[in-house]
Amino acid sequence: PLRRPMGLRQSLPLQTQARVTPPPHLKTMRKWKPAPIFVLIALNAMLLFFVIFQNHLAIPRWLQVAGRLHPMILHFPIVLIVIYAICLWFKPIPFAREVLWISAFAAVITGLAGVLLSAEGHYEGSAIQWHKWLGTFTSLILLGFIVADPRPRWVPALPLIAVIVAGHFG
Repeated sequence: PLRRPMGLRQSLPLQTQARVTPPPHLKTMRKWKPAPIFVLIALNAMLLFFVIFQNHLAIPRWLQVAGRLHPMILHFPIVLIVIYAICLWFKPIPFAREVLWISAFAAVITGLAGVLLSAEGHYEGSAIQWHKWLGTFTSLILLGFIVADPRPRWVPALPLIAVIVAGHFG
C-alpha cells in the first residue's frame, strides 16, 4: 500500500482510487473552459466597481460614446433572460445553459454601457440609482447561476423580476 509521511516515524495509508480517463475532447475542453468564467467574473467586478465608485471616476469622452450604445443593446439580454426562464420552466431544453452564458455576457456588457451612459450627467435622481443597482444585481445573479447551477424551478424568476423592476425605473 502507498504511504504518506506524517512526521518522523508516522505514516498513514493513502487512499487510492481508480481514475477514469476522460475522452481526449473533454481534456482539451477543461483547459479552456475556465477562461470564459474568469472573463465574466472580471467584467462583473468591473461593473460593480464602476457602480460603486462612479462619482469618483473621470470617464473620458471617447469612452462615453460607448455608453450611448446602452439603449440599443439592452433588449438583447432581456430577451435572452426571458428565453432562459421559459427554457427552464416549461421543458428542460439542452441549450438552456448556452442561453444563460450568452445572457450573462450580454447583461454585463449592457450594464457597463449603462454606467458609461449615466456618467454623461444627463441622468440623475433615485430612479437611475435603482436602475443601475438592479441591472448590476441582474448581472451578478446570472453569474451566480453559471457558478452554482440552480435547481428549483422558481429560481429563473429572479433575473426576470429584476429586469422588469429595473425597466420600470429606467
